[in-house]
Amino acid sequence: MIRIKSVKIKSVSGKYLIYHESATQCAEKEPPMKKYLLPTLFALSLTTACSPAGVNAVVDALASSKPTTPTASSSPSTPASTVPSAQPGPGTVPLSDMAAAIDAFRTEFDTAGKTYQGSIKMLFKALSMIETDPALAEHLVTLCLNGKQMYEDAKSPTGYDIGSTTRYMLTEMKNKPEVVRSYIGGTVEKNYADYDKVNLPLNFPLNGTMINGLRVDNTIEAEGATKGRVYIQSAGKDFPTPITLEQNAKGLWKINTSDLSSIATGVKKPVKTDF
Repeated sequence: MIRIKSVKIKSVSGKYLIYHESATQCAEKEPPMKKYLLPTLFALSLTTACSPAGVNAVVDALASSKPTTPTASSSPSTPASTVPSAQPGPGTVPLSDMAAAIDAFRTEFDTAGKTYQGSIKMLFKALSMIETDPALAEHLVTLCLNGKQMYEDAKSPTGYDIGSTTRYMLTEMKNKPEVVRSYIGGTVEKNYADYDKVNLPLNFPLNGTMINGLRVDNTIEAEGATKGRVYIQSAGKDFPTPITLEQNAKGLWKINTSDLSSIATGVKKPVKTDF
């Protein structure tokens, strides 16, 4: 006697598929039919996205005339796991310490930021932290930027939000750390791994210098200037990068937010030698 049996199989999509098998003999004298169902094993695995072990259990059931469904251990469902509690990643400043880190940076900037060179150096100190703690780095960057070009935000620990455009530039620099490294000592020959995030050795080309046909014009050096442009040179770029700053009422030099887009441009890759 031939008996029609159906087995319900749950696919990855969550839908149930009904598999009908009519080739299994129910007579006790007939041997198991698993060898004839091996092609079906492969087909079921593809069409239902069940694991081979799960489909194999179904085939065994069909062959032994004992319909069943895959057990929890053989189903493709995701194993239960405990969601870990939020923990700071490597190099991340815990939230409880972020305010202290911001205050320390602000205090340092209140002194260093009284010169345009010091202000730019503090900016790169903040940018050098993007690799390990982008959230803290973003807050520190706001302390270096022109407040008139940002959004006031009472919820921010610095009182400012940089906005989506500037935040995108920071993300670009995080994804391409060689860019920031190229300004603070990293060289193309060593793939910028020789950067110095402690001393932050920035290169300020002298006013009037010609670099690849571009004349450095540091307008910020004009006598009595409270606003102007200065150039810095990356080891991985052909042309120097212009930075525009403005001095606020406290005598601190603040950097244009738009200059981050100039900093974020790509750098040269080392010459390939393992060809």
